[in-house]
Amino acid sequence: RDLHSFPTRRSSDLIERFEWAHSLRFSRDIAERYAATPAGAPFLIHACEGSDAEARDEIYQLDAAGVLSPSTVLVHGVALDSAGLALALRRGVSLVWCPSANQFTLGQSLSREVLESGIPIALGTDSAMTGEGDLIDELRVARRDIEPARLYRMVTVDAARILKLQLGEGEIRDGGVADLVAVADRGQSPAEALFDLLPELVIVGGRIRLISEALAARIPVPGFRPLQVEGRGRWLIDGNVPRS
Repeated sequence: RDLHSFPTRRSSDLIERFEWAHSLRFSRDIAERYAATPAGAPFLIHACEGSDAEARDEIYQLDAAGVLSPSTVLVHGVALDSAGLALALRRGVSLVWCPSANQFTLGQSLSREVLESGIPIALGTDSAMTGEGDLIDELRVARRDIEPARLYRMVTVDAARILKLQLGEGEIRDGGVADLVAVADRGQSPAEALFDLLPELVIVGGRIRLISEALAARIPVPGFRPLQVEGRGRWLIDGNVPRS
């Protein structure tokens, strides 16, 4: 075997099946949006994104609004203190952690208490204006605080559970969605391979959408076009970048 495969998921599919509000500051209809969340779907909101009392108080405001539950996913959560964390755990909420964005905008990130609390956590990227770059960069930053095996779960099975995906997302299994990223197997574990995540192959819905030039010499992909990504490398993709 010369490839590691990782499960992935199309963001467009997710957008159609969750509800969200930006934050307490920018969304005045949070309770209504929460109430509109489809059964079995997540409700996402930026919360506790700061280091002051106002940011710490947001968890209590959300609770007073009745929008904290196992469906709720808080993006950031940096301001959670012991009491706020205890409330989040009682309500069964989850977190999305964006470590490089937190460091850039706030100079700090999730506390060790939160990271080790058992609260479900997925890894995210936040904005391209605030983060290091993409998920590869976030993984490298998060590795300073989290061991590779847990990070692997944060971007696969744990993320799928937090987003309440039910079709085998986050793992490779018979009958599951055929959305995969394959990277070169250099003797590392799948978890360790995350930190050199330059894909040899990306499959979406069972269809090859991106392939390395080396692998394309073994698996012909007529009609694919070259794509150069600054700082990453060159691939062939099933798409017309100039036209789009």
